[in-house]
Amino acid sequence: MNTGLLPCIALGFALSFARAGGEPPAPSQLAAVGFDQHLGALLPLDARFTDQSGASGPLSHYLAARPAVLVLGYYECPNLCSAVRQSLAQSLRAIDLEPGSQYDVIAVSIDPAESADAGARARATASAGNGQSDGLRGWRFLTGPAGAAAALARSVGFRYAYDAEQRQFVHPAGLVIVTPRGRIARYFFGVAYPS
Repeated sequence: MNTGLLPCIALGFALSFARAGGEPPAPSQLAAVGFDQHLGALLPLDARFTDQSGASGPLSHYLAARPAVLVLGYYECPNLCSAVRQSLAQSLRAIDLEPGSQYDVIAVSIDPAESADAGARARATASAGNGQSDGLRGWRFLTGPAGAAAALARSVGFRYAYDAEQRQFVHPAGLVIVTPRGRIARYFFGVAYPS
């Protein structure tokens, strides 16, 4: 990981916690958080997840033979996650590719306590803010057991920690572009993405 990025992540967390009225995470938690690139690595395609409609299947099912934008976070996140999804939706509107036929977006919760209902609420919220009649066609909001989410996070280098005092996850912001066969092709870090 770029060591110059760690102070930026720490500042972002501190500002977001201040805005949310909470205490920033302890330095030891911040040291455990990061996004390490694993270009070319294979995702755990047999890991099982449940989508926002309640249907379950292996991760390979959600790749659907086309590239995907993978977004890890959680749906009840008070800080970064909704900003990441909104920024992504805005950037994707500006490109000349058709969601749901040329690529998909797969949001995956790292919180094993979240259910398909949380994914459905996150999808509805994101769709309402998207400003397009087709909503979020091609977007899936997945939840799953702790083992599945942790395996997926490890495979893409998404390091996070749970802050028991604040009762929330401390995590990086970014997204991963994956091939139809589930290999990592590219990373984008932060909350703003080029169109």
